[in-house]
Amino acid sequence: MTLVAIAAVMALVACSSRPEARTPQELKVPPALPPPVGIVLAAPSIADQGYPITVTGYLRRLELPVAAHVLVDFGDGTASQITVGGGGSFAVEHTYRRPGSFTVVAVAHADELSPNAVEHPIVVNPRRIVFIQGVNSSSHCPDGAGFLTRAPEWLEPGLVADLGAHGLVVSEDQFSYFSYSGRYCGLAGSAPDYEVSDTCASLSDVQAAHLMTLVKAIGPGKVTLVGFSMGGLLAAYTVAANPDWAHERIASVLTFDSPLGGIGFTRTTFLGADGVFGPDCGPRSSALDDMGEGSAVVRTAALAPDVIPVYTVDATSAEPGTFGRIEAVPGSAATLRGAAAHLEVSQRHGAIWNDPGDAVDAKVRFVVCAIVVAPACT
Repeated sequence: MTLVAIAAVMALVACSSRPEARTPQELKVPPALPPPVGIVLAAPSIADQGYPITVTGYLRRLELPVAAHVLVDFGDGTASQITVGGGGSFAVEHTYRRPGSFTVVAVAHADELSPNAVEHPIVVNPRRIVFIQGVNSSSHCPDGAGFLTRAPEWLEPGLVADLGAHGLVVSEDQFSYFSYSGRYCGLAGSAPDYEVSDTCASLSDVQAAHLMTLVKAIGPGKVTLVGFSMGGLLAAYTVAANPDWAHERIASVLTFDSPLGGIGFTRTTFLGADGVFGPDCGPRSSALDDMGEGSAVVRTAALAPDVIPVYTVDATSAEPGTFGRIEAVPGSAATLRGAAAHLEVSQRHGAIWNDPGDAVDAKVRFVVCAIVVAPACT
């Protein structure tokens, strides 16, 4: 065999021993995973119990013609499923019924694309309820352990139960108290530096500032002010005189037979002569003048419904004794133009607060309605 022939045979053998070459189409490469749906979530970090919040967001990588969905879990046992349109943005409203710390989880998924999830923590402040007593309340020592040291006895049990029926979980530790009379025996919840003599002063000078201090001291969260008689006028005035503060802290105001529209010179004269504000106050004290028709306090309080929802209750029965069988607070003065709702009860001025009466169910429902800020109460 010639050298040329031997070289040819060796080349043939070398070629036959090489591994078989594969074209790129024959390589077994695992398929690429679809990219995830990019999700951006926006929600408040702090919310108020019973007040709606809005969770918003948008999805990226939706240039493909695919269907997209977002599941928003609010962390309180409820969730919402949203179908996202072509723009990729979404929004959903939610109301937390109980206070606490929660985590909002949003999971986005689309056809042929891998899902993606984001989380957002949120703290829900409790709803606070402040009960404001009237000027002649029996919260003085030593018998101040009665109903005026807390919610009225007829109201407290039904209040918690009925709020629960509305899905709003409220406990008694969310209640606070303001004794307009100043005779509160140092009980927790009353303004600690509010004195009996302060009752004589004008709401604009003393009581409003004390009430705002109390609201600040009880911590964050929206507050419903429930005021009896002069306490209701105090609540309405404080809200109207401080609208920015009220928007931030006050959910609603509920008044029980309060002289919101002023009760006239005759009635205030009778009250002064009867010493209703106590022995420390003169027959024409500043607080008494505040109750008069057209007073600066009454004119300011009239603006409260323009700031937050105001609910009013009127005691329609006449008073015995000093008032000569007339109403302490006539119906025309017991409500405000623009009030969210109004309830009339056939009881006397004092009894509407401290006596359950035949209308106890209606009163409880009305109080609950004001706290949950329902659009209409009956």
